[in-house]
Amino acid sequence: MKPIAALFLSISLAAAVSAGNPTLDIQLKDIDGKKTSLKAHKGKVMLVVNVASKCGLTPQYKQLQAVHDKFAKKGFTVLGFPCNQFGKQEPGTALEIKKFCTDNYSVTFPLHAKIEVNGDGAHPLYKKLKKESGGSDKLRWNFEKFLLDGNGKVSKRFSPSVKPDAPEVIAAIESAASRVESRLYHTLGALLPRAQTNRKFHRILAFLRDRAEDDSIEIDDDGIVAVWRRNST
Repeated sequence: MKPIAALFLSISLAAAVSAGNPTLDIQLKDIDGKKTSLKAHKGKVMLVVNVASKCGLTPQYKQLQAVHDKFAKKGFTVLGFPCNQFGKQEPGTALEIKKFCTDNYSVTFPLHAKIEVNGDGAHPLYKKLKKESGGSDKLRWNFEKFLLDGNGKVSKRFSPSVKPDAPEVIAAIESAASRVESRLYHTLGALLPRAQTNRKFHRILAFLRDRAEDDSIEIDDDGIVAVWRRNST
């Protein structure tokens, strides 16, 4: 592949999975206090959940982890945001919250620093999600869920009582993930030789998911070009 073709492919794929959206740029902190943002998960479908350790709905952690595991390889992640606004059911420190989630539910999906989701002190991310969802400007309780597409835009909102593995949640995740994959397929289909698109596309997509750093899709000469050459011989 010529260098100019590789560059064009890189630019096209980056645009396909990460159209500009201010939601991705909102500053966050992870559970360890490190700066981050949703941009760390660009191109993935995200289920954003306000969580708590001492709530009647806390067992939903088990289902959240199961859903995360089931769809992780399809470009999906759960994102947990501890909040102490509802019945003061998340009183612990970040270290205590992290330990609770690990010890009791073997949580591996990303957890973030404790925030507020309602009122004047609501985090900018939640102000954006509530407005974009078109629903109430107040969350009802712990474990309300926002499903974001690969560009960070809200596609669905689920009440706290709707379990993470409920049929309507699973269907929404599958639909959003398929749209992200379809955009990638469309881009690759336009650029790869048509006679070989299907077989090569799936190999390339699997390669990207395994090798992508920070759970995003980045393409360089050691990635996409190497795959192209191996499969074209």
